[in-house]
Formats: sequence, structure tokens, C-alpha cells
Amino acid sequence: MNMKLLRKLCLTNGVSSGEEELRSIIIKEIDGYADEMYVDKSGNLIVFKKGRERAENKLLLSAHMDEVGFIVTGINSDGTLSVDEVGGIDRRVILGKKVRLCTSNIEGVFGIKPIHLSNGDSRNEIPKLKEMYIDIGAADKGDAEKYVTVGELAAFDGRYEETETSVITKAIDDRAGCLVLIEMIKSDIPYDMYFSFVVQEEVGLRGAKTAAYSVDPDYAIVVETTTAADIPGNDESKTVCCLGEGQRKMLV
Repeated sequence: MNMKLLRKLCLTNGVSSGEEELRSIIIKEIDGYADEMYVDKSGNLIVFKKGRERAENKLLLSAHMDEVGFIVTGINSDGTLSVDEVGGIDRRVILGKKVRLCTSNIEGVFGIKPIHLSNGDSRNEIPKLKEMYIDIGAADKGDAEKYVTVGELAAFDGRYEETETSVITKAIDDRAGCLVLIEMIKSDIPYDMYFSFVVQEEVGLRGAKTAAYSVDPDYAIVVETTTAADIPGNDESKTVCCLGEGQRKMLV
């Protein structure tokens, strides 16, 4: 597996509806290997690759390009940014996280009212997203408006590290799936196959739906990641997979 390419894919920001840069990287990688490819009106990249033999049935392999993130909904008088989530994000992991604005490339960090200014139960509650803000270091609203516009997307500013057994990074969901599809397209496959790199999975499978209608396959396989369930306190019956072991068992 091309870990250098995985790093590039993961560290490229591609919040839902802003997958253009990632799609360009994928197109460049598979150029000369695909027999046909096009970008549909939704922004999905659809690819056809001939195999050694013609397939009896039309098979589609699919992975999504987008990642969860945020959208700037307002610029406050003190220069901080109000945001809403794009995709499902656990609010417990947001506070203190670094983010990067996808258009202006400005760095920021999530903050909230400090604990010594909080009262009662609010000290222990998980704050709502509307109570948080992104601080980009601007002096005031006018200063922030020089760099950021309402509607701009923001992604987690993740790092990429490899251990002997694991990869630590953001957006491996589903850049790992994109990598698998890229490597298959660049390989000698036994049968004809279609591939789709789809948009906006994190906000409702929007790209996958249009890609399915466009290709109209007989069978489809989604190449996706999932959460490891081998965590303390998790019931064994819900331990669908364990880190490093692949899929352990399927619950129906």
C-alpha cells in the first residue's frame, strides 16, 4: 500500500461540498490507467477500467472523498467565528482542536468561555456548538473579515503519523477507501469494473445516490472504514471489529 499517497490524501482538506482539491489529486494519480473517467454534475468522479476479461455483471466499487468539518455561519464583533457542523461530529472532541479554513488557509482553534467564568453545572456540561467559537487571532470583526468570509468551510487540522501497526491521522474515513480504489485502478484487474469516488457522504450519502443511478450497476461494493469496537466497557456482542484484526464478525 502506498503510504505516502495515503498521507497526501488524508492531509488534503475535503469537507463535504468542498472535495475539488482531493478529486484533482485522484484524477492525476489514475491518469493513464483508466479507460474512461468523468465528473458528474454532483461532483462524483466516475471511472471505468477494463479487466483481462469482460465481466458478466456490472460491478461498481465506491469510496467517498469527503470528510466532516465546519462551515462559518458568522463573524463576531471580537473577531471570533461562529460555525455549524458539516456531517456528524461528536462535540466532546471539538474543544481545543486546531482547524484550518479551507479557502483562506487560516489556522484557528476551538474555544469556549473559560471554566473560571462558568457557573454551576455548566462547568461539567458538554457545550453546544453555538456556545463555541473558532479563534483565528483576529483583533475584531473588521480584522477577521479581511481573511474569512461567511460560508467558508473549515477542516480539522490533523497530523499524520505511522506506528509499527497503525496510522494516526484525520479523514482516514474514507481516504483509505479512496487509496484502495486508486491502487486497483492502477493494477491489472481480472474483470471490467466501475469505480466511483463520491462526494457528500457525510451529509446524507448524496453523491453515492447519484453515482448509483449514473452507473446503474448490477452489484456494488462500498469500500469504507469503520470504528474499532474493542473498547473498555463495550458489550462483546457489539464488538463488530477489533483494531488490527479486520472484521471480526457480522451482526445482522
